[in-house]
Amino acid sequence: TEVLTFELTVTDPDGLSDTDLVAVTVDEPLPTVTISGTLQYEFVPPKNQCNGLDYNAVESRPIRQATVQLLDDSTETVLDSTVSDDSGQYSVTVDASIDVVLRVRAESIQAGSPSWNVQVRNNVDTDDPPAPLGERPIYVMDSSVFDSGAANQTLNLTATTGWGGSSYTEARVSGPFAILDVIYDSMVLIEDVDPNVNFGSLDAFWSPDNSLTQGDIALGELGTSFYNGNRQLFLVGLDGEDTDEFDDHIVAHEWTHFFEDNLSRSDSIGGSHGGGDSLDMRVAFGEGFAQAMS
Repeated sequence: TEVLTFELTVTDPDGLSDTDLVAVTVDEPLPTVTISGTLQYEFVPPKNQCNGLDYNAVESRPIRQATVQLLDDSTETVLDSTVSDDSGQYSVTVDASIDVVLRVRAESIQAGSPSWNVQVRNNVDTDDPPAPLGERPIYVMDSSVFDSGAANQTLNLTATTGWGGSSYTEARVSGPFAILDVIYDSMVLIEDVDPNVNFGSLDAFWSPDNSLTQGDIALGELGTSFYNGNRQLFLVGLDGEDTDEFDDHIVAHEWTHFFEDNLSRSDSIGGSHGGGDSLDMRVAFGEGFAQAMS
């Protein structure tokens, strides 16, 4: 910042004069920098015959079409935002030399044609009373605090599984992004047929506490993974019971029930079902359709 002072003196023919001063403050704009990189999540494939997860064969996959935000560390104000591309790449711009945090949200929002609004949330809420389902928190992955610096820089982030070799020892950050990616794949499949499709909103609820116990959803007692007919699908995740976040077959199956319910026609009466069952044809068709899609 610099202050420039200008002096003007006016003198008339009789020798009378007057002087005035004007001060102009000049602020040089702060330099800006670009922060860019690649976002990935760790995907755990199934073992042979789908008997559990193979943590010795973890794959890195791009986090596609997810909301990316750059936050001021002290105020959490969003300074810039973007959407990662299909390679997981992103780019944001910010003032130089300030402390910031890069946040990747487990959500994908697109306006126009096609359009969608998908968010992966934690359904577990032990508050009394618990918040409405649509207000429960969206999963995010945050970087550590860093200085935006004086020059462009690269920052790559990977959502990890949290697996420590024989058990989970850290947060299971990659789970929500794996779920989001399967849903994106499913939407692209329909988009290839109808480029103007409007999927509307969908909340996918997952938690490491979601169990096969039937009971209170706010406590993670799901009983099984399911779609509830209200633009909400639920996925189990309790270690040692069933972890569906990496089961792209299950995620796509439940998403297809959402698609059938909101963009097609569903006559299914629901109810329990399993391989080899003889069921009402409406249930059989709905489940067969979801199986074929997944």
